[in-house]
Amino acid sequence: MKKFWVCTILPIGVFCALLSFSPLKANADTIGSTVTLQLTGVQGASYGPGYVYPYYLSVNGASPSLSMMCISFDNDIYSGESWTATITAVSGQLQEEAAWLFNDDNAAIAAGNTAKQIADQWAAWELFSTNAQNETAPAGAATQLTLAEADYASKPASFYSDFVIYIP
Repeated sequence: MKKFWVCTILPIGVFCALLSFSPLKANADTIGSTVTLQLTGVQGASYGPGYVYPYYLSVNGASPSLSMMCISFDNDIYSGESWTATITAVSGQLQEEAAWLFNDDNAAIAAGNTAKQIADQWAAWELFSTNAQNETAPAGAATQLTLAEADYASKPASFYSDFVIYIP
């Protein structure tokens, strides 16, 4: 079985975002609640030793699984593994940049741009993970980091309220 590289945010979590136009957003639990996440699979391309967004996780055993993005490269996880997580709101520059990258990644997937998808995922990992910073990043990751840093502040606050973070 191929292992999945997954994450921690602000060294202890998994970044998982739900966009406002997703029909799954209505099923999301509330900020501050505790849920059980279980990795049900991945659909993203692979780069080096691991897969990139989207990762699919079931929240409290619900179906369908939600697509989520990891933002740290520090831990290995495997299909079927589960964690207890707390839901929090996006706050602060780095988390907003990660939300920007998540949104951009969805556009890259819709356009069939696998290279940009990999660059967005890698850029998100580099925001929070020393391990990723020590790896050879794919072409385009530095560009995507620069774009996220330049553009995140131009988004209205309502843009970021459309995302949630699950912290295991």
